[in-house]
Amino acid sequence: MPDQPPAFTMPDQPPAFTMPETPPAFTMPDQPPDVFFAPPELPEGLVPDEPREVPPSPEELLPPPLGN
Repeated sequence: MPDQPPAFTMPDQPPAFTMPETPPAFTMPDQPPDVFFAPPELPEGLVPDEPREVPPSPEELLPPPLGN
């Protein structure tokens, strides 16, 4: 009888599913795309809204109470 290996042996290769060493396909780029900072396309004649200060609330417009 020749020396035969067992009929079933664990193969030396790794399992079919392993975590790849390469990073995932979707990663956050180091620099955001320019499209995020592009101003919206406005029809001619319209001007983007300028940043405005928040108007004071009605409570802030009231005079301080006279009594202590």
